[in-house]
Amino acid sequence: MSDTTLTPADVDRLLGPDYLGKSTPKLGFGLMRLPKDAEGAIDVAQTSDMVDAFLDAGFTYFDTAFAYTGSEEAARAALVERHPRDSFTLATKLFALVSPTPEAARAQFETSLERSGAGYFDYYLLHNLGGPRTQRYEDWGLWDFARDLRERGLIRHLGFSMHSDADELDAVLTAHPEAEFVQLQVNTPTGRAPRSSRAACGRPRCATASPSSSWSRSRAACSRTHPRRSPPRCTPSTPTRARRAGRCASRRACPASSRCCRA
Repeated sequence: MSDTTLTPADVDRLLGPDYLGKSTPKLGFGLMRLPKDAEGAIDVAQTSDMVDAFLDAGFTYFDTAFAYTGSEEAARAALVERHPRDSFTLATKLFALVSPTPEAARAQFETSLERSGAGYFDYYLLHNLGGPRTQRYEDWGLWDFARDLRERGLIRHLGFSMHSDADELDAVLTAHPEAEFVQLQVNTPTGRAPRSSRAACGRPRCATASPSSSWSRSRAACSRTHPRRSPPRCTPSTPTRARRAGRCASRRACPASSRCCRA
């Protein structure tokens, strides 16, 4: 496997000298799944220790969402109320599908502000676009709503998260040049980026998976962290499942959920 590591100079050449996220250390803190205490509530003390360790290591980007139960409140207790606001950046998301009306969807922003106590959000995402979900953001005027938040200074940067294919991603980027960044799903168990991620990295206007990730706007930059490599071959996990060997061997990689294959 060839060495595809990019230097800072390579990234500047590919993306320009002032690309969004340049000053952000390339690792983010996801607040979707946090440690729980014995009663099943988020363990704020342990989360605070994790936040402190993350910041002490020189990282700054934190990601939460309206739809992550208890996450924005935990961000307030473990991060916002314990560290200077200019020492970190915070992203959250508006998820239209959990709201019954456009008004309820827009109200998510004020709820997120109240829960987090952040005062403003550095990054605000329209959450989980893809398939029929994408159209609701259009029909309910949520792109216009988010642009207005940015113009008022309540959010600093506008983007979206995507769970779909490359063609739809391209269509959304074409329709919405105001989108400054994209958060893409990455299949970490296999180390293989989904097709939409690989295509997005080849599009000049497509920003990163998040401003804190190592995904970049070029295929070359993508390969820095996820270089192409041959997937593991599938083999029957037990002799009793040998009848499934033919089907398994034809797979390009063993999915984590596979019962008849192992790497």
